[in-house]
Amino acid sequence: MTKIEGTPPGGFYFTGERTHGGMRITVGSVVSVGELSCERVLLVTHTGKIEIEGEKLELSVFEGHSTEVKGRIEGVKFIYGKN
Repeated sequence: MTKIEGTPPGGFYFTGERTHGGMRITVGSVVSVGELSCERVLLVTHTGKIEIEGEKLELSVFEGHSTEVKGRIEGVKFIYGKN
C-alpha cells in the first residue's frame, strides 16, 4: 500500500494511476528536480517539496513544469518550505 504523509503544499496538481509493475504519478507546477535515484525522487515546487520513495523509480517526463514518475511507489511525503 502506498503511504502518503503530510498535507500537499498549495499551487500544484497531483494524479496517480496503477500501471503494470507499479504506479505512475504526475505532478504539475514543478520548478526543479532536487534529487533523482532509483529509490527516491525529490520534486521542488514554489511552496515546498514532494518526496517520492520506492523501487525502480524513473522520471519519464519533465516538460512544461509537469513531471511524471513511474515505478514501484511506496510512499509520498509533502514537505513545506524551500529548505
